[in-house]
Amino acid sequence: MKIMSNTIQIIAKDLYFYVEHLQRLKKKEKVPYFKDFYISLKDMSEWYNPYSLLGYALNIISEEGFSECDILTSYIFDLENNLILPYQDVIENYSVLSKFRIKIKQMYSELESAKNKLKNGERQHLYKTGSDHPQIQLFNLGNKFQEYQENALNIFRAYIQKQRETIRNTIEFIEYKMAYHKACLDEINKNLDTFNSRLSAYHRAPVFGVPLKVHLEHINSEISVVIHDCVAWIMKNGIDEE
Repeated sequence: MKIMSNTIQIIAKDLYFYVEHLQRLKKKEKVPYFKDFYISLKDMSEWYNPYSLLGYALNIISEEGFSECDILTSYIFDLENNLILPYQDVIENYSVLSKFRIKIKQMYSELESAKNKLKNGERQHLYKTGSDHPQIQLFNLGNKFQEYQENALNIFRAYIQKQRETIRNTIEFIEYKMAYHKACLDEINKNLDTFNSRLSAYHRAPVFGVPLKVHLEHINSEISVVIHDCVAWIMKNGIDEE
């Protein structure tokens, strides 16, 4: 669970980076800003997937320029709707779990404190006679200890339940993401021959340092975010109309 939590946090940090840039793209900021966005995207490409055909399209657009921001924005919105937004519920669940862990730790400290006070009260009762004060104090400490114990148990039960929900949501999201990737990959494979035939010698430059030939060789084995609308648009309008 700790490994999964750390992985979610790492991915969430990167996804929020994309969301921030998406908001700026919605405001139709021009090429100079997109250049910065592309550079950041390029720096992270090796960590995500160096063989993405979407990366190839972004490389061409950023180097050659683009006249309509809506074209690129629509592809990135597809990424946001299918990958970023579903992650938010999972991230929120992990946030709630973190708060539960803090509460459990606090309750455990209070429980230990109550135990120590209870032991001290027992010792005082052994050495003091003729007064019922230590006995009353001992009784009150016993009640307080039981209260802390019940509260800690309730919080721990809620934590376990939330943890189960988080695991279930995470599994559902991973299955959803895999299905989305497969649909994109099927679309690419279906149009790969046409796409390859439209590539001119002018557009055979390396993508993120990887030759286009290598990209095409790895298309059947890659598990990546490939936006099929991007390829469909290139199929329809040609590689020189980006």
